Amino acid sequence: MTKQEIFRAIQDRGGDRAEVWFSGGEDEGGATFITLWKGNKVVKNLSSLLHRTKDLKEKQFVETLCDPIEYEFHGFAGRPYVTGTLTWTCKDQKISMNWC
Repeated sequence: MTKQEIFRAIQDRGGDRAEVWFSGGEDEGGATFITLWKGNKVVKNLSSLLHRTKDLKEKQFVETLCDPIEYEFHGFAGRPYVTGTLTWTCKDQKISMNWC
């Protein structure tokens, strides 16, 4: 999916942003929670789709949401432990990531 398709998919599911919580280090890690938000209200928790969905469209959506984490941390190979969030904001079509 393209970035534009992801932003559209978030909106189609009733959200205005998606937050992906992640953690990892020493060769293990990845997304732990995915939540769609509309303002300050949780619209949908997608965490159950991380590893369990058989719906190919949903799987592709979730995997693409998480792609920037893999791109930044490369499977957390040789990295110290980090936790953070990746946010897809529909209003300005911005992707931001914060970690410590």
